Amino acid sequence: ASPAAFFMSVKSFEPSPEPYGEALRNLSPCQIKSEIIFRFFLLQNFYYFSVLKTYTMLYHVYIIFSEKINKYYIGTTDDIERRIEEHNNIKYTDSFTSIGIPWKLAFNIICQSSSQAYKIEKHIKAMHSRIYIENLIKHPEMTVKLLDKYKD
Repeated sequence: ASPAAFFMSVKSFEPSPEPYGEALRNLSPCQIKSEIIFRFFLLQNFYYFSVLKTYTMLYHVYIIFSEKINKYYIGTTDDIERRIEEHNNIKYTDSFTSIGIPWKLAFNIICQSSSQAYKIEKHIKAMHSRIYIENLIKHPEMTVKLLDKYKD
């Protein structure tokens, strides 16, 4: 039976203070069943998302820009928010990015694997071209070719 069928089969339901508290005390049994189904749906989808996030790790090729030194930096990561925060908090004191704070995300390419991300990062760096980076930012459709070229 589906979760909805299971909850609809409940004949009567007396609200209790736990785990929902005051929010459910004034609802009718039908409204409570609907609320339970809705919360179950949210939990089920949150669980699915958590499993998906755990087992389907995405990698990023990111391009950050510093107005302070007028330069771009290219890197790869599996957690882009954390990585940009590390650049901006001088996690590595002797790094190139420590002189350009603050860094802002200019472009991001989502890759299916770390090897694909590293290959694309290497390709962009091998171009040795600010114009290439700026064209990539202006024309994001260029990333489709890169992703196809460096498929695993």
